[in-house]
Amino acid sequence: MVPAPRPASPDLDPNLDPSLDPGLDPGLVLGLDLARDAVTAVLTAGGSAVARCTRPLAARQEDGATVLGLDVLLRETDAVLREVLASGAATAPGVPPLAGGALATGIAVDGDVLCVWDEETLGAPLPALLSVPDGSPWTVGAAWWAAHAPRTWSEVDGERYVVGDPATWLLARATRGVEHVTVPALRRDLPGAPVEALPLLDQRPRVRTDASALAGHPLLVTALLPRAGLADPALDAAAAALTAPGA
Repeated sequence: MVPAPRPASPDLDPNLDPSLDPGLDPGLVLGLDLARDAVTAVLTAGGSAVARCTRPLAARQEDGATVLGLDVLLRETDAVLREVLASGAATAPGVPPLAGGALATGIAVDGDVLCVWDEETLGAPLPALLSVPDGSPWTVGAAWWAAHAPRTWSEVDGERYVVGDPATWLLARATRGVEHVTVPALRRDLPGAPVEALPLLDQRPRVRTDASALAGHPLLVTALLPRAGLADPALDAAAAALTAPGA
């Protein structure tokens, strides 16, 4: 079972092109790729990449599972975003200067990765679960954590901790807990976890981030998509952000 979709805001035009939003930086679009082993950011202008940065993610083994500290993911994501914003907008010929408006942003993510965090403090009591014996994180992850970290996992059952994929977690951090959302293409059931712990479904995400929480510049995330099968997930995410219906 998954949560009911979140109603669309009545003041949003479903045909709105995010590039026409007066609160957006003109001409620039950001794409972010959250893979299991690396995070990549690309800044585009006119549909072409003008800056790109990739940083590896150092996973570790824990009781037979492969896990990644969410502090590592946050640090490396913040770093690649700041680097492409600084280098792309400052040095690429013909690129419009970075103004004060939010940057249209798309995020491609490996939706099979399971993250757990405190809904109020946004702290991460458990690392992200990248792989687990005898199944995928979203099929057996609840049972695996209940067996290996029962006291911590009990807070999920108690509805203090919530779950999501890395994009959902990143948006929660970047909005200081305001958002806990995903899209239908990324929705997952988590057997053994209460439905209240799952993210809300948003058909047309429009998430404005806090510059002080991520990247040093406000982002307007209008596209969340699975990275599987994409030739260039970061670039494809940027393209999706620009053409997202109802963004």
